[in-house]
Amino acid sequence: MTKDLIFDTEAIRILPMEEAHYQEVLRIHQQGLQNGYSTFSVRSLTWSELQTEKMAGQKLVAMINHDVVGWATLTPAFARMAYRGVGEVSIYIDEAARGRKVGKTLLKALIQSSEEGGLWALHSLILPENTGSIALHQACGFREVGYFERIGFMSHGPLAGKWLNVLVFERRSSKVGLDRELV
Repeated sequence: MTKDLIFDTEAIRILPMEEAHYQEVLRIHQQGLQNGYSTFSVRSLTWSELQTEKMAGQKLVAMINHDVVGWATLTPAFARMAYRGVGEVSIYIDEAARGRKVGKTLLKALIQSSEEGGLWALHSLILPENTGSIALHQACGFREVGYFERIGFMSHGPLAGKWLNVLVFERRSSKVGLDRELV
């Protein structure tokens, strides 16, 4: 999937994530680890782990000029076969690129890619403190469907030492029908 999307005068290209992008993906993820509002993770995945833990064909990068300014992936939301059409979103935007429609462009591309891959639902687990991510997901058709109470312990950042709630957002596909039998 190669797609050029234009907003204002700035071209944002969405491309499949490749190993050549990994160092920039890692740098952007490190920003998320440091800000303490993006993830409970304490380390970034290696390139090999990204390949095995994330869904095949569901790893994208956003580029402006030749720079990676964001990335998004899907992880199987559940291990059981009945839920194979449900993916969990991870999306990270470079701090310097925020507010430039990179997140919205990238998330819309991930939604399109997920539907092309036959997924019927996407989930995203977001800390209530991450208001930017909440607004992004809502702008892309996600709705809050619940929360997990005190589900994760934050070990880093401004929320370190606290048990935190996580909001659950869902987006159902309007293109992948639930009226057919899956094989």
